[in-house]
Amino acid sequence: MRSSRLIGGVDPACYGSLLVTADLLATYDWAGTSLGPVSTWPKSLVGYVKMIMEMPSPAIIFWGPEQTQIYNAGYAVIMGPRHPRYFAGSYRECWPETYPIIYPWMQQVLAGGTWEVKDTSIMMTRHGFNEEAFFTFTFSPLRDDTGAIAGIYQPVLEVTAAVLAARRAETVRALAPRADSLRELTEAAVTALEANPKCVPFSLVYLDTTIDVAVVARTGIEASADVTGFHAIAREVLATGIPRKIDNVGDVLGWTHHGAWPEPTQLAYAVAIRRSPAERIHGVAIFGISPRLVFDETYAAFFNAMARELGANVAAHVATQAIATALQREQLGRARAEAEVALRTDAEIALRTSEERLRRVIEVSNVGTWELGTDDVLRMDTRLCELFGVAKGAPYDLEAILAGIHPEDRAMVEHAIGSARAGENNGHYHAEFRTVGTGDGRWRWLESRGQRYVDGDGIPLRLIGVAVEITERKEAEAERARLLETAEGARAEAEGANRAKDEFLAILGHELRNPLAPILTALHLLHERGGPETVREHNVIERQARHLLRLVDDLLDVSRITRGMVTLQTEQVEVLDIVTAAIETVHPMIEQRRHQLLLEVPRGLVLDADVSRMTQVLSNLLTNAAKYSAVGSPIGIRASRTGDGIELSVRDHGIGIAEDMLPRVFEMFTQERQALDRSSGGLGLGLTIVRSLVELHRGTVKARSEGHKLGSEFVISLPAAMTSAPRTSAEVRAADAPEPATVQRRVLIVDDNEDAAELLGEALSDLGYTVRVVHDGASALSIFDEYAPSIALLDIGLPVMDGYEVSRRLRERHAPDKLRLIAVTGYGQPSDRERSRIAGFDEHLVKPVSVREVHAVLSKLS
Repeated sequence: MRSSRLIGGVDPACYGSLLVTADLLATYDWAGTSLGPVSTWPKSLVGYVKMIMEMPSPAIIFWGPEQTQIYNAGYAVIMGPRHPRYFAGSYRECWPETYPIIYPWMQQVLAGGTWEVKDTSIMMTRHGFNEEAFFTFTFSPLRDDTGAIAGIYQPVLEVTAAVLAARRAETVRALAPRADSLRELTEAAVTALEANPKCVPFSLVYLDTTIDVAVVARTGIEASADVTGFHAIAREVLATGIPRKIDNVGDVLGWTHHGAWPEPTQLAYAVAIRRSPAERIHGVAIFGISPRLVFDETYAAFFNAMARELGANVAAHVATQAIATALQREQLGRARAEAEVALRTDAEIALRTSEERLRRVIEVSNVGTWELGTDDVLRMDTRLCELFGVAKGAPYDLEAILAGIHPEDRAMVEHAIGSARAGENNGHYHAEFRTVGTGDGRWRWLESRGQRYVDGDGIPLRLIGVAVEITERKEAEAERARLLETAEGARAEAEGANRAKDEFLAILGHELRNPLAPILTALHLLHERGGPETVREHNVIERQARHLLRLVDDLLDVSRITRGMVTLQTEQVEVLDIVTAAIETVHPMIEQRRHQLLLEVPRGLVLDADVSRMTQVLSNLLTNAAKYSAVGSPIGIRASRTGDGIELSVRDHGIGIAEDMLPRVFEMFTQERQALDRSSGGLGLGLTIVRSLVELHRGTVKARSEGHKLGSEFVISLPAAMTSAPRTSAEVRAADAPEPATVQRRVLIVDDNEDAAELLGEALSDLGYTVRVVHDGASALSIFDEYAPSIALLDIGLPVMDGYEVSRRLRERHAPDKLRLIAVTGYGQPSDRERSRIAGFDEHLVKPVSVREVHAVLSKLS
């Protein structure tokens, strides 16, 4: 029976069907770990644990200085034999083989960054040996109740099957080209197999010489190395056709084989070379098995596919040789017959004799022969009658044989016969088609070739040709296509996981914005009501809250930019106005650190630009300059015209950029190593956003630095506007400034976040509005007629009935000119704004919203 013990006040039953680790959570002696009893855990940790337990995909949390592990049932599969021994154990003790690789990444995350690795190879020991495995995973920081980073969240997607499938499909595909000679066949096989040493450590290709088996190709084994130990196994598989797994390669060879890995190759797989079990065995292939992969059905199927491909090549080579010999013999027979015309009265006897010899030769090669006369009578040898499923020896009407060809192929075959009879393509006939074989009713593929023969006057006599079964070749082609489809499907699944990550980031941004709203509103109230003795504390809290908001915005901005979801709203604007707006944005930080701003930005420099986005670009550069420069040091902003463009630079005298970092400074999550206190903050996204937005404006940005502690300069080059009629800074501010409210109105606030709703209500009441606050949609509807507000601020994420539904119901009862609706939400994508517009909202505000912003919107709607 499951324990009823609570985890941080939460019943384990809420963890759903993931019983493996939910039971461990409930029963584990946490007091003996560095985390301490569950009752002492931060609420944030309890929430994180509940989140991963509800996830169907593998996920793990590393918490505290020892990176104590807490994972869900999906991750337990990856743990393999380590589970449950290392549940709640130290990451370093659990994963000693990957610790040197992953620990530096974890340190960067604990310093405030994130790290994502796609299709990376990690050696695992979950099956008792070093195993080659591939994963896509992300490391993200987790914060405790104080806001400090205390742990790491790592969702995991294993893509081993997809990577191996793609690697193996490429090898099978490389074996596909047909060889015209045994030498070309051998060279093609060696090239294909040598390209995949991690799946095929070595290979030996034996062919049947009628006397014994002989090695015609080898990879991964020196030509001088002794492989006679394998000969007996090759003879056995040649005789029986049954594949054999070899468990003691070193004992069989008498020496130890080493391939791509340090571990010796201990296993191998011997399989017959043939196109199908019903066909003749041409030889044997012995493939080494990687010491770092599990030998399973998929691995065996890969070896079998290669053997079939080799069999198809050899069969095609044998058939080609037989047809060439037969045609050569026929040409010789005809020459002899023509030479004897003067001595014999019946040249037809000599020709028939030559054709009989031809049939005997072709019969040995497993190739069927046929002859089609001008009377549409078709004569076939025994082999071809078997392939068509008809009685042996009798002549057949052409129409009767065509009736046994697959309906989709029949018209093509008739056309090919007619073209050859008409002398097209020098009377050559060629077709690939399906027909029903003997007894089993299964469709078989045949390839048939023939030649038109005429008498001395050029009158057609007949078509003579050969046919060979190519079913296995067609099936091998289909198998290659299936392997490629499997690889593409696995890739699509991995891309789906990446999309899920983007959705998670959007939800994370929404959840982080929600608590920021009441914090900033409370600060507004404190500022309006508090005394001068608390000004410093207010400023500190506001700076940190807005810093967190900038981090959220950066995280969401970079997600939108990388998915191509950012569009620009361009207009003509003075560079000086953009600089002024950016300085206003970062002024609190510049003032706090007492920097000196040195401006060389003249009037008359005009851009076609999105004002808000270019302000964001310059604000990011100024923020970096302020953060990474000594207190009181100067920061220079310079702009000038360069030909048809404008160059804008930000220069500081701070820590500078190391030479090896300059080429990577604009890459996502890239930052130079900082002190453990992370006093400078940031996610390493600001410069990525700068470069992306500048490139959207058809410009470039470069970083310059002489080295450590020698400062840095960022130079933006943009095309100048074609004309010069921008709005002035005064016009911009006048257009953006809200009209003062002339009529105070009734306002209804609907938000399930009680702190946010009550504080915003207080702030609006202080401004003279009549305000009422409720916390769900049903309550809003029930009091609406009695309270009769003229404006309603609706949170979208309301319980039971969301804000969209509340809006729709209100719009059914109240005309737009009688009631104004404002959506308040943590989601700000264009699709979110369009959805709120369709639902009947007049405005869409993204949390956290300031009192000033709300007041401006209320004034506009009044």
